[in-house]
Amino acid sequence: MGTDLRQARRLGIDPADVVTANLTAGLLLREAPTLWALVAPGGTLVVSGLLVEQVSTVETALMRSGGAHVAGVQLVEADGWAGLVARRAR
Repeated sequence: MGTDLRQARRLGIDPADVVTANLTAGLLLREAPTLWALVAPGGTLVVSGLLVEQVSTVETALMRSGGAHVAGVQLVEADGWAGLVARRAR
């Protein structure tokens, strides 16, 4: 049984400088706002485990859910797999 990301604050988990999430595209789409809430200002969110064809949808969700807090998103891909490295503005 995993931890519900929305319970992070209640569990005493403060925003971090780096947050990594190797999740399915569906979970990343659903949890994008919560993941951003776990990233400290100036921090980095790294999401991975994506098929190349899923990148556009997940990137759009990250940009929308992060809003003005997103300072940039970079694509990393190898052997049909992809990840996104996103920075949160200070």
